[in-house]
Amino acid sequence: PQKCTLDENRDVLCQCYDYYEEVDGVCVESFLLLSTKHKIYKISALGDSAHEQTPINIRGTVVALDFDVKNNRIFWTDTRNDSIYTSDLNGENSKLILGQGLSTPDG
Repeated sequence: PQKCTLDENRDVLCQCYDYYEEVDGVCVESFLLLSTKHKIYKISALGDSAHEQTPINIRGTVVALDFDVKNNRIFWTDTRNDSIYTSDLNGENSKLILGQGLSTPDG
């Protein structure tokens, strides 16, 4: 998902195609994360209608989302349980980050 050209010094210059981003020298597809309270969806930015539900097991009410591109981790707040969780985007390694002392962590 990248295009490469030679400059006047014959150095190779590469850049990612539209809707891809460079992360640590690799072009990865851009996407949008969307929550519908009990589910988190990954929606392609490629202009097609492709979307998929992430395999993350949601036990509460998702309100706010964030994503760590470098580590491929999603974070979300849960207003039903007043907690903050994290998981790999593939649903593995899910864990509670903070579950005490929060009052309506909605973003």
